[in-house]
Amino acid sequence: MRALKLTACAGMALGLSAGVCGADPDLVTPPGLVAGAHPFVELDLSSGWVSNTTGAREEVVYRTVITVPGANWVRLQFDDVLLSGSVQDGSGSLIRVTSTFDGHAQYLNQVQVQQWHQTSAYFNGDSVMVEILARPGTGVSHLAVTGAWAGLDQGVVPESICGTTDDRVLSYDNRAARYLPAGCTAWVITDSAKCLLSAGHCVSSPGVIQFNVPLSNCAQFSCIQHPPPEDQYSVDNATMQSVNGGIGNDWAYFNVFPNTNTGLVPYQAYGMAYDLAPAAPTATGNENIRITGYGTTSAPVNPQWYLAQKTHVGPYVTLTGTTVRYATDTTGGNSGSAVLWEEMNLAIGVHSHAGCTSSGGSNQGTAIQNAGLQNALANPRGSCQGPPPPPPVPAPPLFLAASTAGNVGTVATNDAGFVTVAAAGMDFDGMAYDPVNKWFYLSARVGPTLYRMDEATYAMTQLGVISGMTQAWGLAYDPATETLYSINQNNAQLFTIDLNTLVATPVGAGFGPSVGGIEIDTSTGTLYGLRDQAGGTRLVILDKVTGFQTDIGPLGAGIVDCDGLAYDAHTDTLYTIDDSTDTLYTINKFTGQATAIGRVSVPVGASYGMAAGSTPVVCVADMSGSSDPNDPAYGVPDGQIDSADFFYFLDQFVAGNLDVADLSGSSDPNDPAYGVPDGQIDSADFFYFLDQFVAGCP
Repeated sequence: MRALKLTACAGMALGLSAGVCGADPDLVTPPGLVAGAHPFVELDLSSGWVSNTTGAREEVVYRTVITVPGANWVRLQFDDVLLSGSVQDGSGSLIRVTSTFDGHAQYLNQVQVQQWHQTSAYFNGDSVMVEILARPGTGVSHLAVTGAWAGLDQGVVPESICGTTDDRVLSYDNRAARYLPAGCTAWVITDSAKCLLSAGHCVSSPGVIQFNVPLSNCAQFSCIQHPPPEDQYSVDNATMQSVNGGIGNDWAYFNVFPNTNTGLVPYQAYGMAYDLAPAAPTATGNENIRITGYGTTSAPVNPQWYLAQKTHVGPYVTLTGTTVRYATDTTGGNSGSAVLWEEMNLAIGVHSHAGCTSSGGSNQGTAIQNAGLQNALANPRGSCQGPPPPPPVPAPPLFLAASTAGNVGTVATNDAGFVTVAAAGMDFDGMAYDPVNKWFYLSARVGPTLYRMDEATYAMTQLGVISGMTQAWGLAYDPATETLYSINQNNAQLFTIDLNTLVATPVGAGFGPSVGGIEIDTSTGTLYGLRDQAGGTRLVILDKVTGFQTDIGPLGAGIVDCDGLAYDAHTDTLYTIDDSTDTLYTINKFTGQATAIGRVSVPVGASYGMAAGSTPVVCVADMSGSSDPNDPAYGVPDGQIDSADFFYFLDQFVAGNLDVADLSGSSDPNDPAYGVPDGQIDSADFFYFLDQFVAGCP
């Protein structure tokens, strides 16, 4: 698709020439039954850095109006979004997008911008007002708008009416939704998470699901009207499973994020879903099929019905393999609709292909028993798995910022399991740990902007925009000199960052090639880096005065893209992640050789920061909240030392439970084996436990 290029200026109003916003001759109608494509108008708009420094309450700190002349609707594409404050504590700044046509508004916080794939909802009319709302003293915010999808009509959609008359009538069934930008239909089902089904050829990103769709202004794609943002939902790509394999093998199974304004998912908002049949039945001539969806129209049908919800019932024709056929009226835009067995009120398939003509024939879909679809339903992904279990306990000391979802969390050093501790909704390129103050520094890509995260509470505070460097791809903190280092990945130019002024100062010259991850070995003061180059990533030492690199050695075959580095002082271990495979490694700091731990349990992303914090102190003697083996608290630490712990240990000691009672290889506190399990249970373990029991928890 060729884009239209326009340059926009920030301000109170923005007008785009109607002459350059017309139809694009290079645009084509998508294949199959997908409704008309629409052009992407390129924009060049930036808010600059704005903040609320004087207000006593939340205020609008930026406002502009974007207009695409001739458009019946618009949808914005954002870039470089950074909103001050914290989503977690409710102080986060918001983007507000408001249609000047009908006043409908969407609110987006930093996390929701990421969930909406850096886009807005669809808005009626040719103009929207874009604002940033910020609370006082929360820091700076920034956004750019790089373009807008505009309702400027393109293309023609094929018909698929069975016979000479379009017999569909308007309907208002909130089990079914319009799926944009493809111009299809999706529907909520009664699985455990109330996810959605559609056709595989309808899948596109960034996808939006719309309920309570109003009538259109005319029978063109540019004329469709959109419901308020409260009825629009962003598709969660992490849940998507789909196949676009032709007739009988065309399906999609996925979920959406909660609505940005209401916080509800569709089933919570509307309370309606389709029940699925175990399998499509063999046609006997007594069954009827209802198709409800958002098909197109042509004369003499009312043009306002174009891509609005309509329904029709027709005879079930046949089941052949995993293809169902029915003489029910559909048109382009009905793709993805539920194939509903009318008499039983059960969905038996997904509508996907045309087949009817003015002389008869039948339309076609994928039967519910399709093996791939059934496998997807049996193995849901992400939020389609139902309500999440209680989150696991974070496992310091290794932290990662951020995953592709914009999260900060811990990475387990035994199996690389990831646990979110802060849903930040932004991309970070660097992370470093200050062991004196027990907080982390993080560099956000936009700006770059420096943040601080408390190790105990995970509360994040924006410190401000770093000046003097265009990117801060790695961070390292030297507690001995109280110096924060960063690096420009492109040429390996090392910088120091003044933590009072946030001014970056070059250290020597850049000694490229690409270096992203850097870290201080606090036991020696050595500044290590990871250099990505032809042949694989190598461990280097960077001179803290000149920036010169001393090569240590390669990490190993196939390790090619390591953008973060962390040092755990407790175990004297370097860690990194190869983001080409999302694999966590330890690194021998004397040879550079890496050893794989496992694949991180979330996608890491194209760049990230990582650092090791404090190793949590383990209270050895806190073993149990009860001495009764039938009590659920038996063997569960309760934060205090008492008789329950003593009797629990005694039980495990007598039972020979190595996992619990093997505590020490010596009863002498001066022996290096004191407190180190030795694979057997003996008096050393008993006396070590007694020592810890008397000492209590730190």
